[in-house]
Amino acid sequence: MGSVHFGIQVEDTEQLAEYSARLQKAGKEVVPEPGAACCYYLADKIWVTDPDAFRWETFLTIGRQTEYGEDLGIQLKGTIGKEGAQ
Repeated sequence: MGSVHFGIQVEDTEQLAEYSARLQKAGKEVVPEPGAACCYYLADKIWVTDPDAFRWETFLTIGRQTEYGEDLGIQLKGTIGKEGAQ
């Protein structure tokens, strides 16, 4: 089994917005996912796919939850980006 996706954790909403703006300026399709319930945490996220079709999430943890959740990354498998991530 290979890598599902990679992640970068940011410190605040300004940093998340900066990453999103930089990726969009670079021509990447950015998929926002505010308020994502993933594992036992809540996070604001953005998703992109790199040229090798790896999915990257950049996220800001905003809270915890008591139930395990799955984020948009699971649902977006194979759909983000023009590169056709699988």
